[in-house]
Amino acid sequence: PLQFIPNLGDERILACLRQMEIHLAVGEADPFLNSNRQLSTALIQHGVAHNLYVWRGRAHKPRSWQHMAELYL
Repeated sequence: PLQFIPNLGDERILACLRQMEIHLAVGEADPFLNSNRQLSTALIQHGVAHNLYVWRGRAHKPRSWQHMAELYL
């Protein structure tokens, strides 16, 4: 998504994204934190509402994913 969203100009696709409920969840010590923040910025620039949740520590592990799924899905 990070390579696709920033350059997205198709309003039909953007309109679909704007109708979705999008949640990004990542740990503050995860190697993917920066890319999630960049994706969040790109979504904001396209007017796509979403939530970015930054968890304490490293949350890139199955136990955290299970808890995230319970909260956000």
